[in-house]
Amino acid sequence: MTGPSANILQEFYEYFGFTQLIIEESPDPEYIQALTGGAWSAARILKLKNSVGDVLEIIEPSILAGELTSGGAGNWSHLAFTVLSCDEAVSDVLGMGGHLVGGPVTNPEAPFRVAYVRDPALNLIELVEAMP
Repeated sequence: MTGPSANILQEFYEYFGFTQLIIEESPDPEYIQALTGGAWSAARILKLKNSVGDVLEIIEPSILAGELTSGGAGNWSHLAFTVLSCDEAVSDVLGMGGHLVGGPVTNPEAPFRVAYVRDPALNLIELVEAMP
């Protein structure tokens, strides 16, 4: 979930059982800028867990500057998929008519390589590759 106030969204999703705060972080701004294709200068991220282990990620971007302008592209709510190779998955998505938003970029603080892409209908997808 993406919104202007992570605290408001955290309180809202507590109603749905996401009560355990796993992590609150502010990733390196250069990483965020590369990942979002320059749309955000920085972000605050909260990860919440419910009683059955589902994880909800809430992202509070600092600045939205370079947003795409068509078909719901201003909404950063997204699906996330684990992939074997982020670079190959991006290539496949582009070959199927998708669009690159940002990345692939390796998270300097965690063992993940990540990219954001949009499908042909402009739905946002996060591709996540676990690094060894």
